[in-house]
Amino acid sequence: MAWGAPSVLPVNLVKVARRLVAPALPLVAVPLLLAGPASAQTLHGTDTGHDVQKFDMSAFTHKVAPAHADADLLRYTVDYGPRAIRVTETYRALDHSEPLLAVGGTFKLPDGSTHDLVLRAQKGNWRGTAKLQHRPACAIRHHLDYAKAQSVIVVPASCLGTPAWVRFAAAAVTTDHWKKPTYFYADAAPAKSVTQDRYTARIFRG
Repeated sequence: MAWGAPSVLPVNLVKVARRLVAPALPLVAVPLLLAGPASAQTLHGTDTGHDVQKFDMSAFTHKVAPAHADADLLRYTVDYGPRAIRVTETYRALDHSEPLLAVGGTFKLPDGSTHDLVLRAQKGNWRGTAKLQHRPACAIRHHLDYAKAQSVIVVPASCLGTPAWVRFAAAAVTTDHWKKPTYFYADAAPAKSVTQDRYTARIFRG
């Protein structure tokens, strides 16, 4: 799961964002009902350190960029109900100041496997497209609220095999190009640094 050095950034989302260079899959036409799963077990987390890091792909350097507010994670919530998992992330801003945006993170399951969840948006599709790694046919529902600086992604539990519990690592990325980026801004939680590999505690199915 480590994103590692400037070319492979933390919590998998930058790695995923870089490889999502093919045209986005068409969204499945489903009602956008984003209410929390009934009887969900809920985990709340915060990331208030303004610890976005900028990775310069030409100089192979990175540094903390506390002034960068776009997609700077503030809070995240994971609700695991009987049939769905809802991931809500709140940021300092979602302001289109960078051309490309990817938010979401990575699930870790009881068998040790990981699945990247990515909601990608850009000019011409600021509504975004959401995908779950290895499960392209899953009907992932999502909503990006730019006024509230918030994303909501709902994943059917069956897409992950309806595990007894999940752990989650939240992540957010802004960049200038999917195929040949010159830089990334990246943030992650609960990790304190984007070069760390860290998940939440277990979130059991409600």
